[in-house]
Amino acid sequence: MKGSEWNKWDLHLHSPMTWLANMYSGSCDTEAFVRKIGEHQLTLIGLTNYFYFRQNELETIRAEVARQGLNVTVLGNVEFRLDQQNKEGKFINVHVLFSDKLSTERINDTLSRLPLKLTDGSGKVVYACESSVRESGHDVDTIVVDLSQLLGHLSSVMRPFLDYVVAVCPN
Repeated sequence: MKGSEWNKWDLHLHSPMTWLANMYSGSCDTEAFVRKIGEHQLTLIGLTNYFYFRQNELETIRAEVARQGLNVTVLGNVEFRLDQQNKEGKFINVHVLFSDKLSTERINDTLSRLPLKLTDGSGKVVYACESSVRESGHDVDTIVVDLSQLLGHLSSVMRPFLDYVVAVCPN
């Protein structure tokens, strides 16, 4: 009879491909990043990026995990900044964790139809995809999302609790 088995998870782990808060030096590539995951004996990670992923981001990390022979499940975790702030004036963050069965392309395609707002008050609509943000002349640190729009959009095109779950992380 086998006793309890404990596994280490990190559901908020930015890779060197993250759009913001990239604390990795130029010497940290995908191979080194995944090696660290193995060294820390993580068995499940939420690979995190802001508003959308880079092209093939999840597949790149999953392929390196497999190449290194690690037993790590990689979930997509997209971090959104809400258009409301806490009493200290900091934006509230929401994370959407996606099933490990979903590809980067599927997630990004779904998010590319989600309207976002610019924090400059211009009222210009930007969508949650790299091309729309780039064309706006802004970066992901200057966009926010309405929570009800985010939840409505996701539930209209995906299955809650099967394809994704939402976690609120107040600052």
